[in-house]
Amino acid sequence: ARTETAPSSSLGMGDTVTASAVGPSALHLNPAGMSQVRQYAFEVGYNFFENGPGHALVASAVDSKTNPAMSMGISYAHLISEREGRDREGYAVRGGLGTGFHNETFGMSVGVSGYMLRLTNGLKDDDDNGEADDLNNISMDAGLIMDFVHRIRLGFVARNLFHTEDVKMAAELESEKELGAGIAVSLNKLELSFDADFGVDDTWTDYRVGGQWLLFGTFVLRSGIAFEQVRG
Repeated sequence: ARTETAPSSSLGMGDTVTASAVGPSALHLNPAGMSQVRQYAFEVGYNFFENGPGHALVASAVDSKTNPAMSMGISYAHLISEREGRDREGYAVRGGLGTGFHNETFGMSVGVSGYMLRLTNGLKDDDDNGEADDLNNISMDAGLIMDFVHRIRLGFVARNLFHTEDVKMAAELESEKELGAGIAVSLNKLELSFDADFGVDDTWTDYRVGGQWLLFGTFVLRSGIAFEQVRG
């Protein structure tokens, strides 16, 4: 499921990137994808989300070129929003590592990412003001991508492998445990993708379909749609 800090490049495909994510999209949605392409990738973005409403300023960097054997990524997001009439402000930091191998017929990449989220609801928790509802979470994701003849990719990811024991708080943090699987098919300059996400703590299934088309060797046209169950 989309988080408040995921980049807009993946949103352009409806976040259908489990099998094809690279750069910052991989760092946030399937860390195995960071080693798919040798590159220096830096992305700065602004996300507006209606639930709140809220704002996220995000900066992400992925380096898979300096050390061909190990890809690294890091991101920082500043979050400002409102929930139930109270201000909510904080930050999220995410870091990841990925590695893999590729030849003419087969490739495999694996990756892990961890993140720390700190959010203050209203006033900062303090014995004097009696508040004790700030949100804190540390968790991690792990992913795998297999590439067949540079045409077909299969992707798998486990997100939020652990989180606070309070499931209601986990939902508030957008860190429910979930499993994702996807397939991407490349046809020259056109790539088509299909994803399915599955809830672990609370049973649900989301589906996504997307694609991207490279124009004139420079511009990328993306499109996607997500079918999500209403929950909470």
